[in-house]
Amino acid sequence: MANRFSWKSRVLGVVLLSLSFCSYGCGDCPQFEAGESLGNVESPLINEASGLAASRQHAGVLWAHNDSGDSARIFALAEDGTHLGVYNIVGATARDWEDIAIGPSADPNQDYIYIGEIGDNNAVHSSIVIYRVPEPEVDVQQSPVTVNLGGMESITLTYPDGARDAETLLVDPNNNDIYIVSKREALSRVYRVAAPEFVGESITMSYVCNLPWGWAVGGDVSPNGSEVIVRGYTYASLWQRPAGELLWEAFTEPACSLGIISEPQGEAICFDRFGCGYLTTSENSYQPIYYFARVHTGDVNGDCSVNLIDYEMLCDCWLGDGSGVCLSANLDGQDGVDLVDLALLASGWLR
Repeated sequence: MANRFSWKSRVLGVVLLSLSFCSYGCGDCPQFEAGESLGNVESPLINEASGLAASRQHAGVLWAHNDSGDSARIFALAEDGTHLGVYNIVGATARDWEDIAIGPSADPNQDYIYIGEIGDNNAVHSSIVIYRVPEPEVDVQQSPVTVNLGGMESITLTYPDGARDAETLLVDPNNNDIYIVSKREALSRVYRVAAPEFVGESITMSYVCNLPWGWAVGGDVSPNGSEVIVRGYTYASLWQRPAGELLWEAFTEPACSLGIISEPQGEAICFDRFGCGYLTTSENSYQPIYYFARVHTGDVNGDCSVNLIDYEMLCDCWLGDGSGVCLSANLDGQDGVDLVDLALLASGWLR
C-alpha cells in the first residue's frame, strides 16, 4: 500500500508539471452538456415563472414564483416539475416580483429564501423591496400543501442614480451581500448592498459595474460562491469569481457563454443544489424545466467534483487494483487507463 501511494505521488508531480504547459487542453470556462428537459411544470398556478432557485437543504426541490399580477406566494416543485405546494408569504405584497434566491443563515441547517420585488417597467417607483423568509421544510415526495409562511423580513432599497427596471436578484452565499442587476439598458448595471440588517430601514445601493451586455432577466450564484450566472431571453453568461474578491468583481473577468434552449419567454435560471449544473424555465403554463449538466473531466466516482478520491480510484485502475470503476476512469475512451487519463483528471481538478 505504501509503495503504491508513493507511485501516486510521483505520478501526480509529473502530471501537475505537464499541466503547467496546458498540454491536455486546459481552459478557463467550465463546460456543460446540452440541455435536456426534466419534465414540465405541473401546477397551472405557475403560469408566469419569473424566478427559480434550487433548495440547498432539501434535495430535488425548486422554488419559483410568478411575475406581476399574482398574490404574495411562492411555489415548491420538484426538478421534474411535480407540484409540491403553495407557500403564502405573510405580510408581503406582490406588485412585480421578478427573481428569487437562496441565502444562508447563522444556522448551517437553515437557509433563507429571498424574493425580489424589483420589477418597474416604467421606472417610476422610488424604491424596491427584498423579502426574506426562513426556508420551510419540504420533501420532494410530499403531496401538495398550502402553507402560510411567517417570519418575513423586508429591506427597502433605492438606486443611487434613479429608478429603473430590474429582474435579477443575486445573494452572495459567502457573506449575504445583495446584488440587483438592471434590465433595460444596452449594458445592464450591477448594484450592491453589503449584507444588511433587516430592520426595515431604506438603504441606498452602490453602483459597482456593468455587464458586457444588456437586458438581463435572471441570475444566480453557485452554492459555494465561486460562480455567477446571468441570463437574457436568448443568451446567458457565467463568470468565475476571483479568489478572495467580492462577488461583483467576477463581472470584471471574461464572461463564459452558456447554452440556452429557445423558450417562449425564458427568464428563470439557477444553479442546482450543488452547482453541478444549471436549470432554466419560461413564463407561460406547463413549461419544460431544462437542465444543463456540468462536464466534470476526471469525476471518476460521479459525485460532481474532481478531487483526491477520484485520483486514487484512477490510480488503482492504472496499477491494476481497481474494479468496477475502471470504465469511468478511462477518461479519453482509449485503450486502458494510462497517463493521459491521469492528466485529464488533474486538468479537471485544477480547473
